[in-house]
Amino acid sequence: MYGGRSFKPQFCLSESNLQELYDHSIGFRIPLTNLLTTVADYKECLHFLDKHHKVGNSVIVSSKKVGQWIHDDFPQYKIECSTIRNYTPPQIDKVLDQGLFDSIVLSARFNPRDDIANIRQKDKVIVFANSKCGWTCMTPTCYMQVSQHNKKIPETHVCSQGGKMEKVQFNIDRLVEMGFTQFKLTPVTTEPVGKSLTLL
Repeated sequence: MYGGRSFKPQFCLSESNLQELYDHSIGFRIPLTNLLTTVADYKECLHFLDKHHKVGNSVIVSSKKVGQWIHDDFPQYKIECSTIRNYTPPQIDKVLDQGLFDSIVLSARFNPRDDIANIRQKDKVIVFANSKCGWTCMTPTCYMQVSQHNKKIPETHVCSQGGKMEKVQFNIDRLVEMGFTQFKLTPVTTEPVGKSLTLL
């Protein structure tokens, strides 16, 4: 069920890592955004979901059906809608009003648009503080490629931009002034921030 990025066991959190998070009142956010998740996959992961089922933890999903399964079986998880869904600013409030998602990650490509200020439930919207290809890519085929990779099936998609985009840092002050309070920070390069990032 893992998605978004290729699964790399060497970077998994250990039990002590998790306990340290909990000791500091930080919840465990679990990215379950594989676009090819089936009922069988879900049932196979029930033990994992049960193990981490506690108030403060959340799951990130790209599928409403997966979100509904988890919501029904494990109600203590917060359900976060992945940026993979690519909801437009005018759609955000309508989706949140349906009650399934506790929050939605706004696609970085909408950050420069002024109409994001019209989103009513900004307290439930997570905005990218920086981004690489996500803020310009109109054909994010990588999500399907990663989903295929993690399920160990033939990969039929490749990056539509060749992975060559530079990182961009958004103007956080502008977003805060609009009323946004939750931000997502993607891994930064080893280069000095001022050298590799541009404010938008």
